[in-house]
Order: sequence, then C-alpha cells, then structure tokens
Amino acid sequence: MKKKLRSLLCLILCMSACMTCRVDAFFWGSNAACISALLQSIPRPEKEKVIPALMYHHISDDVHNSMVVTPEKLESDLVALKEAGYETLLPAEFIRRYLTGTLPEKPLLLTFDDGYESNYEYLFPLLKKYEMKATIFVIGSTLGRTTMPDQFGTPITPHFTAEQGREMVESGYVSIQPHSYSMHFMRTFPEERVYGIEQMAGETEEEYRTRFENDFRSASYVLEQIGEPVVAYSYPFGLRNDIAEEVLRENGVYLVFMTNDTLTYVDSPDDLMRIQRLNVTNTMSSQIILDRLALLTGQ
Repeated sequence: MKKKLRSLLCLILCMSACMTCRVDAFFWGSNAACISALLQSIPRPEKEKVIPALMYHHISDDVHNSMVVTPEKLESDLVALKEAGYETLLPAEFIRRYLTGTLPEKPLLLTFDDGYESNYEYLFPLLKKYEMKATIFVIGSTLGRTTMPDQFGTPITPHFTAEQGREMVESGYVSIQPHSYSMHFMRTFPEERVYGIEQMAGETEEEYRTRFENDFRSASYVLEQIGEPVVAYSYPFGLRNDIAEEVLRENGVYLVFMTNDTLTYVDSPDDLMRIQRLNVTNTMSSQIILDRLALLTGQ
C-alpha cells in the first residue's frame, strides 16, 4: 500500500500543471521503482517535519461556543500570520511542494470545517484582501441548507451554496474538500451512540466499508458540482479507523485532517493521512497562535 501511495503522489507531482485533473483517474504506472527512488532522495529538512495547520469553523459576532470566532478576530489572525511570514497552501499545492522538498520556509494549512455560509461572507473577502489561501471541508448533505436534511427540518447554522462554493474555488484562494456527506452527526440507537464515521455495533467490516464508500462517493459527487477534485478529507469529530483510511487512499485522497489540537510530525507521505490541527477559539489571541506554532514547529 505504501508503494502505491508514493507512486500516486508522484503522479500528482508530474501532473501538477493541471490543477483541476481528477487524481482518482490516475493509475499505477510501471515506473514504481523509479518513483520510489525519487521519493527516497527528496531532502526533507528538520524544519519541514512538523506541519503547521489551523482549524476554524463558524464566523460570527455571536460567539456562543468554542467553534465560533468573530470577523475581527479572524482578520487579526490572518494579518498576524501573514506578517509572521507564513505562506498558506491549498491541499494539492501542499502535496506537490512536500514531495519536491520545496515547501516554503513557513508553510501553513489554514482550514475551516463544516461549510458555513459565514465562510463565504467573511472568510472569502479576507482571503482576497490579504492574498491568502484556505481549505473548507464541507458536509455534503448540508450544502446550501438552513435545516437538517431529515424529516424534522431542524434549523441549523446556514451553509453556503454550490454556486458560492464555485465562486470561491474559481478565485484560486479556496479549496473545498469533503467532511463526509452525511456522517458528521451523532446518531442515537437503542443501545448505543455513534459519532461520525464510527462503525455501528453489529455492523460487519464489509457492511461498514460499503457504507463509508457510499458516503464518500456522495460527498465527491457534491464537489464535482462545485468543480473541485477531491484530494483531501477531514474526519468528522476527528475520528478515524483503518478501514476508512484505506477507502480514502483507494479513492485518491492523500491528505487527511484530524482534530487533536496539536501538530503532526511528518516523516513520510503516509503521515499525511493523519494531519493534526490547532483549534482556534475566539479567546485565543493571535499572538498565542503564533507562539504555539513556533513552539511546536521549532521556528
């Protein structure tokens, strides 16, 4: 599996000029030995071992929980990060530059989970203003919705539409990637609670694999309507398992994000499947963010 991963990542590198190519259409070539040798020879300085990544969610003046930041707080963070020399990268760009050993001195993966309309209203203009880039992980079944996609119609925080998503992607400042289609929910059953992509009690591995594959295909279809190839994924609630990771690899995903409020030491392309992120809250000052990034990356 590692050889296949490395082979496909190199193919992504070779096709990097075509940023809109569907990576899941790539195939395993006969040059695996050459590709492996190339990857082994890539220099990776120590300063590139820890990958800086930040996680945000909703943007609003109504800060009612730890997943909400105000527009002013977000702008302060972006200004501080830019002035500190961080260069924001989108997923495909990050993978390509990681493989070639050409990451900038201070790379940063700026991420926003769930796909709230506030990302379009507040984040998008700020990205254009400061010429920075961010990845938004959307829950496919709630795209453009203000209520839950169920029979109850429970109100939810509004999510941006496919049209708004296309506008952001076409700008070059935003990548939109999946946060599942409909697995980002807690489901209560008579004898258990299931969070996110967890396997249900009594569900065989084959049944679970099929359920996760179907959800991923549905999420990918949503992104096709936006015009974005799928190369990254954010686990709902940060929960993962080996079956899900294998399915993601098989479907052309090679950068996967979690939520453990730390950063990831990356020693090989396989480590890109479990990228941790610092969770940014409204009470965390921009200077604290810079201090935590410096402490964890050694920069």
